[in-house]
Amino acid sequence: CQHMDKNPGVKGAQRFRDRFEQFLYDIRGKMDELEMMMGDMKKKYTIATGHFGETSSVEPETFFGYINTFMNQYKDAKEILVKKREDEERKRKKQLQAMSSAEQSRPSSPRSR
Repeated sequence: CQHMDKNPGVKGAQRFRDRFEQFLYDIRGKMDELEMMMGDMKKKYTIATGHFGETSSVEPETFFGYINTFMNQYKDAKEILVKKREDEERKRKKQLQAMSSAEQSRPSSPRSR
C-alpha cells in the first residue's frame, strides 16, 4: 500500500478499476435485457421478411426501403384513383345538367286528347 501512496498512477488506476467494476455490475442487468430484446427483434424480423417473400439475410435498410417504396407508390396510386373518380363524377354531373337544361329549353309539345 505504501507503494500505491507514493505512485499516483497506480492509485488512479486502482480507482478507475473500482469504478469500472461497479459500472459493469450496474449495467449487467440492462445488457442482459438488451440482448433478450435483440434476440426477439431478430426473430420478428425473420418472420416479417418471410411474410414478404424475403430471407432474413436481406439488410434491414433494403427491406424497409422496399416497404417504403410500396407505401409511397400505393399512396400515389390512391390519389390518382380518387382524382379520376372525382373528375368522372364532375363530368357525369355536367352531362346530367346539360341533359336537364336541354329538356327544359325544348318547347313543350301539345298533349294528345
